[in-house]
Amino acid sequence: MQEKHELKYCGRCFVQFMCKVGDVLTCQCSSVQLSQFTKDFLLETKYDCLCVSCMTEINVLVNTNPDRISPNPSYLIEQLHYYKEGGYFVFTELYHYLKGQCCGNKCRHCAYGNKKQINGATGTN
Repeated sequence: MQEKHELKYCGRCFVQFMCKVGDVLTCQCSSVQLSQFTKDFLLETKYDCLCVSCMTEINVLVNTNPDRISPNPSYLIEQLHYYKEGGYFVFTELYHYLKGQCCGNKCRHCAYGNKKQINGATGTN
């Protein structure tokens, strides 16, 4: 069996890692036990490969909030759902996840992997 390994960048944090798509059992991603909620959520995203750290964080995010009930705007909590930067409100990944769908605006903290392209590479703005 030919083992296929390729250098990839995490679609969420942009850390470089070795993807062992030809030998998934030894790939770093197989060390994270994802819940069915997380697997279903990841199918809704545009992410390709994710690093172990991001997979773990997304698993916690999804399992802490499995119902994805969008927060009422009057109940938004600063630093949890948003933070202020230069007079603007910047929504967090949790807020975007709780909305239940991607708005398509390439938000900085998009939970669905639809982040802004900068010089040909996906990154934060």
